[in-house]
This record gives sequence, C-alpha cells and structure tokens, in this order.
Amino acid sequence: MKILSIFLTVFLIVPIVFFLLHILILYRTLKEFGYSVKFITEVAMPNIILIVIYLGAFSLSIFFNIKKRHLVNSIVCGTMVILYFVITRFFKLP
Repeated sequence: MKILSIFLTVFLIVPIVFFLLHILILYRTLKEFGYSVKFITEVAMPNIILIVIYLGAFSLSIFFNIKKRHLVNSIVCGTMVILYFVITRFFKLP
C-alpha cells in the first residue's frame, strides 16, 4: 500500500503540469490575437481553480505520507486521479 500511495502522490503532479501548460497555451494564443490580460484571466479561471485544488490535494497527500496514513492517501489520490481523467475526457476545456 505504501508504494501505491507514493506512486499516486507523484502522479498528482501530472494534472498540475497539464493545467499549467493549458493556461500557457491559452495565454499565448489569446495574447497573439490582442485580447487583454483581464479577459485571458477570466477565461483561464477554471484552470486556475483546478490547479489550486490539485495543489491542495498534493499537499494533503504529502501530509498523509508523512503521517503514514497510506490507505487514506491512496483513496484521496485515487479519487483525484480519476477526477482528472473525467475532467480531461468528458469536459471540453476552453
């Protein structure tokens, strides 16, 4: 269970990087067409919120690993990983 817990904790970095890259691509594309930074921020806000949620889950996951709560951590990380696949598969990101 410990190895699965650590693997899922490390895997939580993937959604954070994915959403950061999505914001970067969105920024560069919209900036090229002359949109303001305020508009770009409003369009990117769902991704920013998701990054904050995944950073919170990542920090909670590290806390659970330190406290040796591997079963709880596996459940939390597994849920977040499934949520990531649901978000990227079934919802169209702007």
